Amino acid sequence: MATRESIIGPGDEVELEIEAINHQGQGVGRYKGIAVFVPFTVPGEKIIAGITGLKQNYAVGTVKKVISASEKRVEPQCAAFGTCGGSQFQHIDYPLPLEIK
Repeated sequence: MATRESIIGPGDEVELEIEAINHQGQGVGRYKGIAVFVPFTVPGEKIIAGITGLKQNYAVGTVKKVISASEKRVEPQCAAFGTCGGSQFQHIDYPLPLEIK
């Protein structure tokens, strides 16, 4: 039987479809059954994620490339978006974050 570590690990790049957003504002996709949390993504997007960490029950990644963007993706209003940590939903059309919260 394959282990998580043999399926996915830090440094890997994987294609994901973002299915949902978790309580921390990270997009959630699955790679071979393993949940992968990727910040600054939107449900419905197809991306290439770079895996940065492997936890007990999930992996963490960063966006390397957006293959197809969601229609709900918008241009962030704040120049500090993505660096200050205070605005994890600015890249999403406003009605969706209201649903999430």
